[in-house]
Amino acid sequence: MDRRPRSWWPWIYALVALMPATWAAFRSNVNPRARVPDMVTGVAYRPYVYRTLVPLAIRGLDALVPAPARAAADSAVANSPLLRERLRWEPAHATWFAWSVLLGWLSLIAFAIGFARLLRAVAACDPALAGLATVAPLAACAMLVLVPIHFGYQNFVYDFAELALFTLALAALAASRWPAYYACFALALVNKETSLLLTGVFAIWHWRRMSARALAAHVAAQFALAALVLGAIRLAYAHAPGEPLEHHLIRNLTYHPSLRQRLHDAAYVGFWLVALFGVARQPRVALGAALVGGALLATMLFFGFIGEYRDFYEAFALGGLLVAGAVWGTRRTRAAARA
Repeated sequence: MDRRPRSWWPWIYALVALMPATWAAFRSNVNPRARVPDMVTGVAYRPYVYRTLVPLAIRGLDALVPAPARAAADSAVANSPLLRERLRWEPAHATWFAWSVLLGWLSLIAFAIGFARLLRAVAACDPALAGLATVAPLAACAMLVLVPIHFGYQNFVYDFAELALFTLALAALAASRWPAYYACFALALVNKETSLLLTGVFAIWHWRRMSARALAAHVAAQFALAALVLGAIRLAYAHAPGEPLEHHLIRNLTYHPSLRQRLHDAAYVGFWLVALFGVARQPRVALGAALVGGALLATMLFFGFIGEYRDFYEAFALGGLLVAGAVWGTRRTRAAARA
């Protein structure tokens, strides 16, 4: 029986992902309205408490840990200034913090796997980008290294899961793998409501690639699923403290960034400036990125904080596709000129 050769790339992804996972750990459990224990127990403030996938996973996994092991973890945190003061872990339910870091790391690995698959699926649809399939794993590693350009004020337990699920859904969408797409779509909705933007990308990607009737059926099914999932979550947490949305428009209009923030802004804008060079080569990807990025920009202005680029994880893989296309196109142009 023939067997596919073993790939070492997932292990390489795991090693590279340690960098952003560790970096993010030092920026977690910052917001008093979304403390890890409050998220896990479902008493955090709205809208954070709505992002319930990872907290539910933490609660389920922690139930498998023997009581003596949980007590030992609590004691270890109580006696560790690093964990208590730098990482802001709390002695009570210390294993919840450990699970949150582990799930974040695993989500980053899943993101890299998903981006490599997405790049291969896009390359398979465009002969001009076919060569990108051979460098997809390297591109996925590069994207892992770039994840920290999103780090700013804080990181939440659901951030990396959103990055992974949105990217895996895009990969399934591009490859027309409907069961995988709808599974990722449903999980992503439980994780964060902005996953509904996948439906817009779906419509753009498959416009005139499938019949209008089939496309309308898919879009209607996704809206129905989103209404069911998001409606049930909001009903379950209707009595949680806080408002369904936080309003920060006045703060954003009067915001004066520090020099450090300006440097961060330059790094993030630089990524998208490179992506602009790939727009002509991948118009559907560019339109999808414009839709997702535009929607997220508007919500950040009114309901988020300017400079908090973790709000743009849903657009990251699409931007990565544009950057990969721009770099590959430049390489092909130079090779042709030398020939």
